Amino acid sequence: MLQPATDPLAVAAGVGASVVGAGDGLRHFTESSFAESGDADRDYRLMADNLPILSWMANADGYIFWYNRHWYEYTGCSPTQLEGWGWRSVHDPETLPQVMSNWAEAVERGESFEMTFPLRAADGSFRPFLTRAQPVRNTDGKVTRWYGVNIDVSGAAALASRLSESETAMRAFFETAGVYTAVIEIDERDFTFIVANRRMARFWGAESITGRSARSLRNGKLARGMMTALKRGHAAGEPTTTEYPFAGPDGERWFTATLTPMPPGTSGRRRLSIASIDITARKRAEAALATAVETKDMLLHEVNHRVKNSLQLVTALLSLQAAQAVDPVLRASLVEARGRVSVVASMHQRLYSTSAHDRVDIVAYLCELAEESVSALNAGGRVVLDFAATDEIVLPLSQAVPLALVVSELITNAMKYAYPGDVAGIIRLHLSRTEQGDVRVFVGDTGPGLPEGFSLLRSGSLGMKIVRSLTRQLQAVVNLCPQNPGAGFEIVVPREAA
Repeated sequence: MLQPATDPLAVAAGVGASVVGAGDGLRHFTESSFAESGDADRDYRLMADNLPILSWMANADGYIFWYNRHWYEYTGCSPTQLEGWGWRSVHDPETLPQVMSNWAEAVERGESFEMTFPLRAADGSFRPFLTRAQPVRNTDGKVTRWYGVNIDVSGAAALASRLSESETAMRAFFETAGVYTAVIEIDERDFTFIVANRRMARFWGAESITGRSARSLRNGKLARGMMTALKRGHAAGEPTTTEYPFAGPDGERWFTATLTPMPPGTSGRRRLSIASIDITARKRAEAALATAVETKDMLLHEVNHRVKNSLQLVTALLSLQAAQAVDPVLRASLVEARGRVSVVASMHQRLYSTSAHDRVDIVAYLCELAEESVSALNAGGRVVLDFAATDEIVLPLSQAVPLALVVSELITNAMKYAYPGDVAGIIRLHLSRTEQGDVRVFVGDTGPGLPEGFSLLRSGSLGMKIVRSLTRQLQAVVNLCPQNPGAGFEIVVPREAA
């Protein structure tokens, strides 16, 4: 029986001595001459001894009589320990019975042996090895010897384990992320599911739709525009998003889908990744909101109409009361009250006649209000209105009403005190926005100016009290702007309030 090669360096030295002859120079071998030289068996052994894998040879009955050097280095065992059936000592006890059974069956049948099992290293750890053994037969077909190798596959096993874990994690995400996900292949009139998660499959009415075409799942019909959208998404060359309705088993639903082009498969057809989210609830909420807004607009339209009618009735009553008043002071007070109510009534009239039921184009409204006020108090046309606006200004109703009343009071006061009798002059009304975005309104005249020592905070007139109260409501600042000649008031409404 052949013995293990225990000193490969000595064998190598022997080979070297036989290759180089004494004075003959380097000998040249052909394959046939090498096989007949007597060195072949030794050199083949030396080569096997230095293979970077574990290798061994066994008799016809499976008795292992030779291991290469790496076997001893890996296991830390001596030739005596491994001879014959000693190899069992480096096997995992849990897998050894199966290894023995498979090996015995291969020997009995004379068939190739292949199996992966762990082998113990010199440090006591185990690594998986892919083991293969091939029988060698004589001319009569009888097995005379076995050649075997053990290949360390721990790196491959670890990689396979990591890939398996990664695949498991991706599959879990694929199935549980709450997204309808699939990869499809597109042709001219249909598309085929390459892979789809359970959520997507159930939406199409099946437990699994992999390998099935969309038309086969929908009785030959697809939603209008679906193929156009898919082709457009692939042609974009980058992820695109689209919203679409889809009639599923439980009725029409809305989805938003991200379409991502992918490299073509083996078929060469275009591929797309689809990730869809059900937005039916959002669409229904949007529809409900649109209905609510429409209803609100209708209600506000009716409210403005009724408020306008009520205020016009109040205005008529005040006019009637003023006409019957004997006391001139009372009559003047009633006329001023009617004017104030008219401002609010005209505001609601404007809201009623437009689609903006809760906001006012204050520039157009104040221009109209100023023209009407100056015209009503301007006998003979002696006073001219100078109106200017450099910006478009839209205010909510809660800000527009008090600002309009303030402007009305200031114009009325200017007409009353700056131009009594037949005095002529100019009423200025200028609107703009400051650099900070605040609304600036200037009301001025070219009359004799304010009385010496005039203070807006200390003035006891009803008009100034109304101005103070309403500007506080507006969170606005009122500044006196003396003119030469005349007087002026500047109202600045902060951007936050406006």
